[in-house]
Amino acid sequence: MTLGPRTKRSILIAFYTAEELGLVGSRLNTIHEPAVQLDDIVANCNFDMVGHSGVEGAAQVGGVSDSNSVFIIGADKTSVELDRLNRKANEQTVQLNLDYTLSDPARGDRMFFRSDHASYMRHGIPVIWYYTGSDNSYHTPGDDIARIDFEKMARITQLGFATAWQVAQLDQRVSTDKTNWPALQ
Repeated sequence: MTLGPRTKRSILIAFYTAEELGLVGSRLNTIHEPAVQLDDIVANCNFDMVGHSGVEGAAQVGGVSDSNSVFIIGADKTSVELDRLNRKANEQTVQLNLDYTLSDPARGDRMFFRSDHASYMRHGIPVIWYYTGSDNSYHTPGDDIARIDFEKMARITQLGFATAWQVAQLDQRVSTDKTNWPALQ
C-alpha cells in the first residue's frame, strides 16, 4: 500500500484532556512525560473549538466567526515564518478569512493563553491555534452536534494539514521571532 510522499519531518497528532482544569493534558506532555523530546518539536498546531459558525460577515471579537472565517491565534506572535506558511497554505487551499483579532496577548479575556498551545509556547515552541469562537451555549446542554458546521470544520482541518505539511517539509526548524513573544504567566 502506498500512502504517498513522506515528509522530511514527522508529524505527531496528540489529543489532550482536562484543558478546562488548567491545560492538564498538554502540560503533562510538555513538562513531565513528553511523547517527543521538546527540542525535537518545531511547531504546535492546535485545533480547539473549530466547528461553530456565526452570522455571515459578523466575526465578532470574542464571538463566533462566520462560515468562511477562522480565528488565528499565536502564529503572528511566535513565528513570522509559521504565520507566512499558514497564509500561503490558506491561499493555495481553502481561502478562509483569517481573523487575527483574538491574537492579542494583552486582551483582558486572555484568549491568547486559553488552550493547549500555551503549554508549548512556554517552552519556546512556535504555535498556531485555529479557533472559531464560542457563544452562550458553550459548556451547556445546548452545545450539541447540531451546532457543528462540518463543512467549515473540514476546511479548517485542510488548512491546518497544509500548514503542518509545509512545516514538515522544511530543511530547517521553523524560525521563531522571540521579540514578538507575549509574556507568559
